[in-house]
Amino acid sequence: MCLICEDSGGQPTLLLKEEEILALYNEMAPVEPFLFYHSKNGRTSTFESVAFPGWFIASSERSHPIFLTSHQGGIYNVNFNLNINA
Repeated sequence: MCLICEDSGGQPTLLLKEEEILALYNEMAPVEPFLFYHSKNGRTSTFESVAFPGWFIASSERSHPIFLTSHQGGIYNVNFNLNINA
C-alpha cells in the first residue's frame, strides 16, 4: 500500500492505494501524486505533497487517521518524530 495525494472535489486528499513501489520507481517520469518532500528540522520531520505544494501530511489526535492540511502551526500536527531502524 502506498500513500497518494489526489484531488477530491477540489480538495487535495490523502489516500491509500495498492501500488508496486518498484513499478513507481521504474517510471520514466516522477509519479508526483505518490511523492512527498521530506524536510527535517532538528528531531522532527514534515512531509509536503509534491503534487499539491503547500499541503502537508497531518494528524489531529492519537489513533485518528492522517490527512492533508495547508495550515501549518495550527491545531493540526504536521511535525512528526521519525525513527528509522536499520
